[in-house]
Amino acid sequence: MDDRAPQRVGLVGSGHRVRTVYVPILDALADRFELAGFTSRSRERRTDVGARTGAPGYESAADLLAAAEPDIVVVAVSGEANEAVTRELLGTGVPLLVETPWAWSTTGARSLLDAVPDDALVAVAEQFPFLPVEQLRRRLIDEGVLGLVHAAHNESAVWDYHGIAQLRRYLGELVEPAEVRATRFSMPLVSPEDPATPRSCDGYVATITHAGGEILSQRFVNFYDPPLRLNRHLTIDGELGSVADDEVRALDRTSGRVEAGTVERVTEPGPDGDRLLRLEVDLGRLGHHVWENPFADHVLSDEQIAVASHLVALGDAARGQGRPLYSPQQALGDVEIMHAIGLSATHGRPVSLPVNVRLEQLRTVSSPTYVRSKLAPALDRLGARVHSTGG
Repeated sequence: MDDRAPQRVGLVGSGHRVRTVYVPILDALADRFELAGFTSRSRERRTDVGARTGAPGYESAADLLAAAEPDIVVVAVSGEANEAVTRELLGTGVPLLVETPWAWSTTGARSLLDAVPDDALVAVAEQFPFLPVEQLRRRLIDEGVLGLVHAAHNESAVWDYHGIAQLRRYLGELVEPAEVRATRFSMPLVSPEDPATPRSCDGYVATITHAGGEILSQRFVNFYDPPLRLNRHLTIDGELGSVADDEVRALDRTSGRVEAGTVERVTEPGPDGDRLLRLEVDLGRLGHHVWENPFADHVLSDEQIAVASHLVALGDAARGQGRPLYSPQQALGDVEIMHAIGLSATHGRPVSLPVNVRLEQLRTVSSPTYVRSKLAPALDRLGARVHSTGG
């Protein structure tokens, strides 16, 4: 691969995410990447996206690889199709950036990981741990401002498995989770759009413990973002300080004083919109901490910046420089924790990690919690029938 030439990118998929995330990124980073082609089973979609990008459209990933010869392939299909399409491409030898979820089940995620050749270059585009604010938070951790991180909590600030990925990055790759405990709940939620009709709002509370005593917790509620809900927060606790959303507090060991600061976004207006230059937080004696946006010359959203970071890292790795930001092994860890949350919430017991799928299936079907959940509808129907007959 010529280090001076733009790398040719093939997009497997042409849906909303391709059009709103990847195409704008490739447009902005035209000096580094060239769109070699994309796939769509719809002739109309191939025509529309082709007119927008100037790139050829193909019916299948095989056609794309054969005709366009991309240097990198991005898999951005539906979650249901993701596993099968990724498996199809693993043997081609082309570096892959695969959208989340890596797979929907622990068994599927492990099987897909086992299918990755030893010499393959595969990355997972889990963007939430690499958003600009996350890059700054991780920098504070790496620079020792918070000391050793021992706990973090997501209060519906980040969606479901993305929140798990984000929390895990605060502890680092070497800290392995050991056990998950979870409980489901359901509560009524009234929407301002329809105040007369409460809807059922489902969620769970989960705690992930680690061998060294570190704790991650997540309380996730579906429909968590109506205007009535203010309790969307993310916190990180370390031995020297903490982060609560954009607020940072930490102890200066030398003076014994607590320094505090707020994360600030520094932007610059332009004809096409504001460009994010950097994020910074001033912590007095503990210094001025800055994350510089490597894509500050372009108007990109925070999510686009995170995905662009993945694409650039994979492109560099393909040229023998560095490694991808998020591996299939890390993605498997997210899938296993989410599976363990579901199992624990179902049978009411803690689940050890890594998940023993067969054992947990047996524990589920034999648990009183599961049995009650299956019997409850039948008992309700029986009670209603008895009541209606006056028995």
